[in-house]
Amino acid sequence: MLLSSRSATHVEKLPLAVHSAGGWTPLPAVTATVPAAPDTVQAAEADIPAGSYDVVRLGSGESQAAFSVAEGKAEPVLLTLSGGSVAPGGVYAGNEAVNLGLGEIAGRYTPLPAFSLQDQRGIRVTDTDLRGAPTIIAAFHTTCSATCPLYTGLLLQLQRQAGAAGVHLVEVTTDPGDTPAVLKEYARRVGARWEFLTGSDAELRAFWAPLQVQLSTDDAHASTLAIADSHGYLRLVYRGVPDVATLPPVLAGQLDPLGLSQLGRGDGWGLAEVAASLKTVESLFQPVKTATGRAPGFKLGLLNGGTVSLGALQGQPVVVSFWASYCTVCTSELPQLVQAAKGRPGVVLLLIDERDDPNAARSFLAKLHLHPLTAVDADAKVGSQYGVSGLPATFFIRPDGTLAGAYLGQIDAATMTAKMTELAAQ
Repeated sequence: MLLSSRSATHVEKLPLAVHSAGGWTPLPAVTATVPAAPDTVQAAEADIPAGSYDVVRLGSGESQAAFSVAEGKAEPVLLTLSGGSVAPGGVYAGNEAVNLGLGEIAGRYTPLPAFSLQDQRGIRVTDTDLRGAPTIIAAFHTTCSATCPLYTGLLLQLQRQAGAAGVHLVEVTTDPGDTPAVLKEYARRVGARWEFLTGSDAELRAFWAPLQVQLSTDDAHASTLAIADSHGYLRLVYRGVPDVATLPPVLAGQLDPLGLSQLGRGDGWGLAEVAASLKTVESLFQPVKTATGRAPGFKLGLLNGGTVSLGALQGQPVVVSFWASYCTVCTSELPQLVQAAKGRPGVVLLLIDERDDPNAARSFLAKLHLHPLTAVDADAKVGSQYGVSGLPATFFIRPDGTLAGAYLGQIDAATMTAKMTELAAQ
């Protein structure tokens, strides 16, 4: 049993047990000084029956933790503690999950913003309430006649496909006038069983600020869908129009001419892409289908003037990262990419800014004190060539122009370092 924490702390004689179909198995009581992540302390080691386990009990608190123990094999379980008990979403079981957990609590991943909003029943919902399962969060408001009905239609498709898979579906309004009563009626009309959240002007502005979504009562707000993992950390951001071919009459009737023109003509992502992301969002990264063959060529303008082409970079290993200033996840990934590339001077790092305001992109990089080679893909044509649906997405390209790997979502530091080392050796 490994212990780590967001800041150093101490635990004293906490009784520990794990649960399986055969009942509870007690473990040694834990007394330890717990270091700040990414450091850990081994607080206990014990032999337990081989098999599958589903719950960890620390003190009087119980937390879901699915893991298996095989004969002769050590299985790590990482717990993050708060006030002497396990923090919400603070159990990581298995080698891959433990590595993810260390990165998350060490600040290498971006958490959901802390919030307290009201749902359609008038009940307060907080960021900690959404932990324990992956969460899809979409921006909308009930009177929107352009993309919002398409987002609701996409969540209806996910409700049918993922309803039993323990996925939180959430729509958060951009209009403070969407009261709980208004949201309740909207949910009833469209047949939605997920949570619709609202709040005061200040509460909603604070919630949407990290994703650069402005409050709006018309159709001008940024169309955004974000995915967070079960521990409460953002992993992917989708922007634009989802591929939704058909809508229930109640939603189709809400579309104006622009909305009708977008029906069935999305930006290259929809149910299949979001569902695939959900399947692997608990992993450290998600491989992209377009991971073999020759990397598509392109020529783009640079953020600060001039142009860059993939052809001109041939003969050098290249890492291409698709990002945007509205991609909250990119805030924590980009500095790691830049740092990893600095340690490998033979590798070219090229950032491609997708569907973004150039001034916002410059400001974003300046705040992070980053100055990498950055191109602008204003209409996302290059992103479409590469099969990019959500952000961030990273592609590793060999000197001969062929793909050595491609990943959707934030990459863990170990994978990033390994892929760059592999490229630098070619």
